[in-house]
Amino acid sequence: MCNPELHKGRLHVRRLIKEYIDEASTQLKMVCDSDSEELLLEEKLAFMHETRHAFGRTALLLSSGTSLGAFHIGVVKTLVDHKLLPQIIAGSSVGSIMCSVVATRSWPELQSFFEDSWHSLQFFDQMGGIFAVFKRVITQGAVRHIRQLQVMLRHLTNNLTFQEAYDMTGRILGITVCSPRKHETPRCLNYLTSPHVVIWSAVTASCAFPGLLEA
Repeated sequence: MCNPELHKGRLHVRRLIKEYIDEASTQLKMVCDSDSEELLLEEKLAFMHETRHAFGRTALLLSSGTSLGAFHIGVVKTLVDHKLLPQIIAGSSVGSIMCSVVATRSWPELQSFFEDSWHSLQFFDQMGGIFAVFKRVITQGAVRHIRQLQVMLRHLTNNLTFQEAYDMTGRILGITVCSPRKHETPRCLNYLTSPHVVIWSAVTASCAFPGLLEA
């Protein structure tokens, strides 16, 4: 199932994959419904937990993409409207902004946000002409001031840490941040690796692309 060649079809799921998933579901249901005295309830729960670790869980991953990151709003809103939003969400750069909004709100707050407050995701004014952009890069070293982004993110995330957001919503948030050192892999911040880090600071670091925002 991890072979990329099996997932090239955009309109259907390969028959073998579907048969495998159906069979696994049947076997799990059989274990769950079994009333045998040899299989205790505690053993069933332990088996299900280990099976979940082996199979993994569905996650929503939102990438960067600068201006195209605005499409993340529509994707998440649709998932919320249909009650299909996964428990695990992760993002980088612009994608991490939308993830932070989702991870710091209860279900009623999230529904209300997309009904009334989604326009608050507009962080910056128009950039102006090419000469205005060029002048800012020369005089300030970047196209945008990062301070404005920080203020907006702090307001959107209620200044919560990763641990506080997880305790409040039960959602697992992951934010990818590039390492300042060469040849190091990006770091994934979440409630396990960075429980006491405030979310807005992680999002700011993920968005701080050299030349675009002040690093």
